[in-house]
Amino acid sequence: MKAKPPDDVIAEYSMQHPDEEFWILSGHPTEDGLTLLVAAETANIAAFVQYFADTPKVISYEVLDVEHQGGLIEFTVPEPELHQATLSSGNLPTYPLVVRDGWAISEMITSHNRLSELKQAFEKHDLPFDITSLTQSFDPTTLLTDKQREFVVAAITQGYYEQPRRCSLTELAESMDVSKSTASRILHRAEGKIITQFIGDPVT
Repeated sequence: MKAKPPDDVIAEYSMQHPDEEFWILSGHPTEDGLTLLVAAETANIAAFVQYFADTPKVISYEVLDVEHQGGLIEFTVPEPELHQATLSSGNLPTYPLVVRDGWAISEMITSHNRLSELKQAFEKHDLPFDITSLTQSFDPTTLLTDKQREFVVAAITQGYYEQPRRCSLTELAESMDVSKSTASRILHRAEGKIITQFIGDPVT
């Protein structure tokens, strides 16, 4: 799938440099917005770094690595519409995102229902998008119940899994209007299913 987010700083820069490619390697919510890690292979790394200094949308940035024709930069921006739309549809952002000529391209594993909800969310946010291909396979989203998935998504967006945590189990439980023990039980079962699926059958 690919989408063209109008408010994304990397997408904007890539439109000015259509022959270059950028990779958003990770993203996590912070108090200020969304912090992203981007890798670039560009003929003018100095101009790329300067772009972050000059762009008002960039709240803060840090150059982690610079080479002759590339670099690694962590930066924070207000939550982009692409991120908002993805989460509002019940899906999780998938990294890495390849950004080329204004388009953010990624592979996403989701159910048919959530894909439909994602399309509706993109349309609601006026985000141009294109589903480049579909592959039928085992659907890992059926691994969790709707309630378990709801809690895992809430835990991620509120920073429960970050180090250090931005959200305690008590705060998460309060936001979901359940007791702390209920929140713990739901998360524990969901985490167990995810880990088991990831590891596969135990070695005997």
